[in-house]
Amino acid sequence: MCGLNLFQSIFFRIFDGSTNVISIFTIDNQKPVIDYLDTEYRYEVSERKIKDKAFFLSHFEQLIEPAYLSDKQATNIESACLGLTINSDDSFKIKVFCQSNNISPYTLFMGVLAIYIFRIKGAMDFYLGTAVLNRAGKIEKKAAGMLINTVAVPIHIDDTKSSLKNLMETANMLSSIFRHQKYQYIDLLKDIREKYGFTDRLAGA
Repeated sequence: MCGLNLFQSIFFRIFDGSTNVISIFTIDNQKPVIDYLDTEYRYEVSERKIKDKAFFLSHFEQLIEPAYLSDKQATNIESACLGLTINSDDSFKIKVFCQSNNISPYTLFMGVLAIYIFRIKGAMDFYLGTAVLNRAGKIEKKAAGMLINTVAVPIHIDDTKSSLKNLMETANMLSSIFRHQKYQYIDLLKDIREKYGFTDRLAGA
């Protein structure tokens, strides 16, 4: 929504004549898009990117066979979205649970999905692909556009531990992943293919 709101601001400024196309990259005397591009350039040659790469590669030293929810894998890019409404009572319980365990609803549902895959597929080690906004810094939050990235989250389910303990370990992994979310999925895929000869996807849609 951050990018959409910025685009709306730019559009209405052009429409009402308060700005013009020449100054489209300038908002409130700042140039967030240009600043973002500069940040991206500096990241590409930074120590941070080297550390991000090392972090991800350390989690993919033992590549795992993909675990798919369905045995039928589509070859096209068509997709659909299923929306479910949670009633107010259950929504309140979810909110209380998340607050009690210091996690977000996003983390809760990722952890539940991981346990669900373990239950129906019997997989204890697998990857979950998830989108991240990639807007961790002030410059990224001000820049208009799609900065989204995809990260492959390594999941380990220990069947000797409770669901809550497995959930919290997933939460810890997600927290680590988010600190390194700037490293692009396409770069990670290239790295592990070159280093380990991996030919599959890390996560399916």
